[in-house]
Amino acid sequence: MYLGNFKFFYIMVLLLLFQVNTVMGQSKDQLEELSKVSFQIKSFGINVDGTFQNYVIQIEMDTLSLEDSYIHAKIPVSTIETGIGKRNKHLLEKKYFSETEYPDIFYESLTITRSGKETFIASGLITIKGVQQNISIPFQLVTESNHRYLVAEFELNRLDFGVGTKNWTMSDVVKIAVSQEF
Repeated sequence: MYLGNFKFFYIMVLLLLFQVNTVMGQSKDQLEELSKVSFQIKSFGINVDGTFQNYVIQIEMDTLSLEDSYIHAKIPVSTIETGIGKRNKHLLEKKYFSETEYPDIFYESLTITRSGKETFIASGLITIKGVQQNISIPFQLVTESNHRYLVAEFELNRLDFGVGTKNWTMSDVVKIAVSQEF
């Protein structure tokens, strides 16, 4: 009888550990989903959503010493994902991102200033398709489940970088959203 109770207890402990590990794994996956680079543009009046995969964003953020803080990003254009393979390939062609000549999008902050308690502005250089421009990106710092994230939303005019041409079917403005754990 004692041995049977021990086996039952042992099996229950193993099941409990498996369930705890599964729940913890799901939480980690959910948190990883919070790190992403996504965009939205209107095409034929419909929002087209997309993301970039396999990017590298380096963040050094010291809110007490902003002069030592920086944000650097490298985003391979080949990792664009819009949900339609043909469209993804089309966007890599010369007319749009010209992947063979300009395989990456770059961002490098030059200064970071505080605009509120947990809000900041990163001013720096973005390079898309060989065109470099100064931009200011407002962002906030968010802490969730002991994880720290930079969260930013901003807009770019794709024509400023020679991505496509002006036409009535596609908006000039692209909305960008970035969320990155650091």
